[in-house]
Amino acid sequence: MTSKEEILDNKQILHSFAEWLMGQNKSDGTIKTYVGVISQLLQWFKDEAEEIEKSHVQTYLDDMEQSNKSGGTIEKHYSAITMFSRFL
Repeated sequence: MTSKEEILDNKQILHSFAEWLMGQNKSDGTIKTYVGVISQLLQWFKDEAEEIEKSHVQTYLDDMEQSNKSGGTIEKHYSAITMFSRFL
């Protein structure tokens, strides 16, 4: 189960990520999408962002594919995760 502290830490990270994306001149729509994707990833992973490793991301993307998500959706998630890794 996710602790209250982890939830707060993840919310702070998502807020900082959104601010960083603004500094990268990303559109409001892109920021909303990317923050939403990373929020989903953190809920799926059920842990802190700093503890996510490359193998976890691959498993997440594989799970999306097995759930019959569209190629566009998977690509959107991959792009958001790539930007998030640059942010971290």
